[in-house]
Amino acid sequence: MLRRTLKIAWYNRSRYSLTLLAIALAVAFIVSTLLLTFSISNVGEPLTAAYDDVDVVVSGPEVAEAAGPAGATIAPVEPETLGALSDAGFEVVGLSDPYAQVLTAAGDPAGQDVASANIAVPWLGDSPLNTYSLGAGEAPVDVTSMLLDSTTAERAGLNIGDTVTVITGLGANEFTLTGLAEFGGQSNAPYQSTVMLSPDNAVFDIVDGVPGAGYARLLVAGADVDAVSALIDPTLIVQTGTEWAEEQAEDLNAFLGFFEIFLVVFAVVAIIVGSVIVANTFTVSMAQRTQELALFRLIGSTQRQLTGQVVIEALILGIAGTIAGLVLGVWGVGILDSVLDAAGFAIERNNSLSPTALIIGVVVGVGVTVVSSILPARKASAVPPIEALRSVDVEPAGASRRRQVIGVVGCGLGIVLLVFGAIQGNAAITGLGIFMLFVGLYFMGE
Repeated sequence: MLRRTLKIAWYNRSRYSLTLLAIALAVAFIVSTLLLTFSISNVGEPLTAAYDDVDVVVSGPEVAEAAGPAGATIAPVEPETLGALSDAGFEVVGLSDPYAQVLTAAGDPAGQDVASANIAVPWLGDSPLNTYSLGAGEAPVDVTSMLLDSTTAERAGLNIGDTVTVITGLGANEFTLTGLAEFGGQSNAPYQSTVMLSPDNAVFDIVDGVPGAGYARLLVAGADVDAVSALIDPTLIVQTGTEWAEEQAEDLNAFLGFFEIFLVVFAVVAIIVGSVIVANTFTVSMAQRTQELALFRLIGSTQRQLTGQVVIEALILGIAGTIAGLVLGVWGVGILDSVLDAAGFAIERNNSLSPTALIIGVVVGVGVTVVSSILPARKASAVPPIEALRSVDVEPAGASRRRQVIGVVGCGLGIVLLVFGAIQGNAAITGLGIFMLFVGLYFMGE
């Protein structure tokens, strides 16, 4: 029966190609939406990975609340605290997060829109307190060289070996870009553009006696919370590196709560619409094959054999369409990201692939296709052969062809508009492309 099923599937390849396209596009839409949703909801994960080797983080008390990636206003940690921990034999570094704005070759600002999110950090090499890792190139060798996070370098069009202008509190200075850095396995720290300079660079100097002078936080290795707390001002906040990172990640995820809800609703709609498209496409396909199945009944095939044949066909279609849909979905998540950017929602996400999103895509692509084939197949194969052969077509051939042409044209136009709108950053054109894509899928499923 498998051999006959494969031959029949090949004979009906023209009809099945449209069904396959409908399955692939439905799965792609679902996977793209879910991948974007999960990648945004987990945007804070790199923090935990980056601070995995940091034993203790010391920060000042919160003096003003604030929502969003910029975070609340924190009182600085005085230099004397760093000195006390260093004298106790602990490895400690103070991070002051000084302003550092990278400029493109044309002199335009690159990086984050919020000024305070463009910072400089000392490159600490192999120290466990170095929360960044070298992704490409070489580490800074002196005060005239620098590293840059990969995301900012890509957006600014900068390459290793370029001379880069960076504006800091000391003015505009030129550095040689010797390499690109990563943060917690990702291309940049969440909502941050980071320049890594030699620790000897004057931008990191803390001037004594200046109001507000101090460190944003101290990172400590070779110590525990109790040992550190015993040596410093009790008003300071002392946490393990993991606790501090998880708290920062929670703050980021809380800020993105609205977008997560929006995308989850959007993802649910995508699953429902995708499932309906797949089920409707296969139901109509079975209705159009009633006479074909009746003919097999006349030559001796049983209802059970015909049902099994159709289910195997559906399984083959589901697997093929799902594989194509997964590939398109992984590629399409960038388009959805561009749509959000064009609409003014510049939301950062991590680059990891969520297994859950892929599994849901497989369940819809394969599962819904197979399940939706069972009832129509049983119904079509149960029609008395003579009655089925005497019945008229489900619809005139010309009408069916017209709908197929409209469906293909609609899908093609939708894809063109969607890609063009994403490239141009035009949300209206992209939205029209998505609408045309669904119109095309609807007519293909009719």
